[in-house]
Amino acid sequence: MVVAVHLVLVPGTNKFLYMERPSGYHPDNSREIAGTLDLTTNEWKHLQTPDGLFCCGHTLSHNGTVVIVGGHKQNAGFPSGLKSVRTFTPGDDELIKHADMQWPRWYPSATLMPNGKIIIMGGTQGVGAGTARNPFYEVWSPDLPTVTIQHPVESNYLQRVKQQYYPFNYVMPDGTMFNWCSLNGWIMRPEQGEYLVSGGPSRESTW
Repeated sequence: MVVAVHLVLVPGTNKFLYMERPSGYHPDNSREIAGTLDLTTNEWKHLQTPDGLFCCGHTLSHNGTVVIVGGHKQNAGFPSGLKSVRTFTPGDDELIKHADMQWPRWYPSATLMPNGKIIIMGGTQGVGAGTARNPFYEVWSPDLPTVTIQHPVESNYLQRVKQQYYPFNYVMPDGTMFNWCSLNGWIMRPEQGEYLVSGGPSRESTW
């Protein structure tokens, strides 16, 4: 049995990357939290990971690398992954940590932009409902992988959103991004930190 909290189809393969909490439900009774499952051969393989992955966010880069951000507090022998930016490249035996984000993120979203940069948004600063919301979102680039650039979350949006869990982000045809979370949304240019059009059930909505 594999209890996969996160599942990603690895591009160009019949394999899934799975990431989970340390459950102990693997066939070998291990408590590993990352691995691949080959649907053709039914073979599974453990992957080394630098820290906790439960409640992370992820997206695919242009070259098929999986980018994994945020995660869980220190637990079951795994260091805290709340600030981590990691990648998994098909064929590797491990997840590679590249950077610490400037803010801890539990339940963040990662979104690939047309130029290859990753927008990291949302997630709370601690584990569990009611923990502090993140007042900044961050931009990570595979061309400069050891750092992130932060931009402030629009103040009205931050006040209206109850919990920043996995905000929905959609890249628009013109390169802007539509962000929606907790019945509030914006069209924005995230790399420039610009909020263009607001939307949602509020008097400020222009939709």
